[in-house]
Amino acid sequence: RAAGNFAEAEAIYKAAWKKTPTSPLLSAYTQSMEAQGKFEASRAVITQWLKGNPTDGSAKFMLMVNSIATGKYKEALTEGLALQKDRPTDVALLNNLAWLHDKTGDLAKATQLAEQAYAQSPRTPEIVDTLGWLLVRGQKLERGAKFLKAAYDMAPRNPEIAYHHAYALKQAGKVAEAKTVLSTALQNPQPFVERKDAETFLKTLN
Repeated sequence: RAAGNFAEAEAIYKAAWKKTPTSPLLSAYTQSMEAQGKFEASRAVITQWLKGNPTDGSAKFMLMVNSIATGKYKEALTEGLALQKDRPTDVALLNNLAWLHDKTGDLAKATQLAEQAYAQSPRTPEIVDTLGWLLVRGQKLERGAKFLKAAYDMAPRNPEIAYHHAYALKQAGKVAEAKTVLSTALQNPQPFVERKDAETFLKTLN
């Protein structure tokens, strides 16, 4: 899986899963499927596991992330809010809830949650990226762009972060730099939620 051989990894994990299913194995097994775009198959495995392990918070988190990946934002928000009752200090969950509030139309609430997540974890690129992206889209370009640049510097191979950084660069008039950043990032075939948006945006930079 670390080498990108997801199909081979999935086959091995599947064989192990049939013998001894565990929560850590669930994570590795479903991630190997989702890396190939097999989100529905992954969801089925997570859902079945939760039937027998209804208090597994990690599995509930995986289910929420799966909903996000398949564009089921309202469902993901419901799953995330339910999980927050058991994990009120989980910064990764807080960051996801910020993202989901934005996707379901509440930018103000999203930004508030993103600020809280950043205060707890200012060196996590995905969290820095979320706050920067919300600020840029909330017409706070200068501050938001600084966060997006910082996130990109920490994780330049993350295509979603690169897309957000490129967007901010264009807003600042740095079109050529935005094109270089995004075109390089999209050479990575890794699927991500906003990939189609990023590809469409790249066309505007030509």
